[in-house]
Amino acid sequence: MKKLFYAFPILWIFIPILFFSCSEEPIPYELSEGDVISFRIDPDSTSYFRSYQTAPEMGGLSELYYGKRDGFSEIYSLVEVYPVSAPFFLDTTYSSDSTSYYFVDSIESVTFSLTLVDSSNSQYHPVLSYFSGDVDTTIFLENESSFYTVDSTLEKIEFDSLISSTDTLENVHFSFDVTSLFNNYMLDTTRLSSYTFKISGDGETDSLVAFTNPKLEVHYSINNVITDDAVDSTWIDTVTFTAKYELTIVDPGIWAEDTTFSIGRAKGVKSILRFNLDTLSMLPDNIIFKDADLYLKCDTTINSFKVFAYPLKDSISINDIDLFSVEQMDTTALEFIGATSSTVDSLLILNVRDFVNYIYLNQLTHYELQLSSSTGNDPFSTLTFINAGPFKPYIIMRYVATN
Repeated sequence: MKKLFYAFPILWIFIPILFFSCSEEPIPYELSEGDVISFRIDPDSTSYFRSYQTAPEMGGLSELYYGKRDGFSEIYSLVEVYPVSAPFFLDTTYSSDSTSYYFVDSIESVTFSLTLVDSSNSQYHPVLSYFSGDVDTTIFLENESSFYTVDSTLEKIEFDSLISSTDTLENVHFSFDVTSLFNNYMLDTTRLSSYTFKISGDGETDSLVAFTNPKLEVHYSINNVITDDAVDSTWIDTVTFTAKYELTIVDPGIWAEDTTFSIGRAKGVKSILRFNLDTLSMLPDNIIFKDADLYLKCDTTINSFKVFAYPLKDSISINDIDLFSVEQMDTTALEFIGATSSTVDSLLILNVRDFVNYIYLNQLTHYELQLSSSTGNDPFSTLTFINAGPFKPYIIMRYVATN
């Protein structure tokens, strides 16, 4: 009877610990090199390595983008500012003793602005559009929307009053005058207003431009009235609405498969790997895996690249993988095992010890593993692995018997 080395339910509870620590957990056994048995698993006739395409996954980025990049024909960003259909600053406010009150006398100006990450891109001007969106208060969801779900036919209002400025730290800011939009649309409480702006490149933008800090600033005049005083006072104040949701939208194009397989967020490309791991059932009872690494040969030199790995709950045939589906696969059918990776001589080495251990303990009964790009990688990078000749993927395991 095999003893459980790990308690299986813990896997689903402590995901962050598994991701960052699975390769560092101590082995509760004193090992010498003479105790360790090593063996390698290569692909056989039942193995496969297959890419498939989902919608791009661009949520959770620290930067937003517009413009172009090799392999991507259209890149723009959507920003939803905090709803302002009934802004608090428009309310009349009374003092605690009711001897005075103040109110907004007028909206002086409203600007939408953003800051470039790299000031050398200042020649690539953004184009700002507003989605009128009478049907809904927002046209996108940060974790669900993509190039395929954003309705491009919604009415858009475009602005050409672009102003460029540089601060004392040499940061470049672009701003647009949206005063009339604010007054005519966003303050109209009789309609269901949209709060979504689109930032895209102009016709001359042939590079990828990163930006941050999109915001809406309202400058308004306040009139302060003291009931027993004939003189009122007036001053200008500002309220800032930062992005509530923000998302870069990418046209990923169609992914074509060859003798390679790949992963990449902006392309929406993931891969499923299957090795024949029947050998694990023939290993002795009560062994401890010292390590188990999956070796993937990259088609280019890389310095570092992090990979997410998910074993599938249910087995899947290679014929059931739709290579060109833009529909997201049912990720509820996947569980995260956590994986770290390193690179040596264009080999990406992925720690799959937990995956192997669960199969050995009969807690996973099939051998498919999904690979996807980590959120920490360049979202526009696609990492491709070679699956031909001497460069096919393989697994090397090392274990020790405790009997």
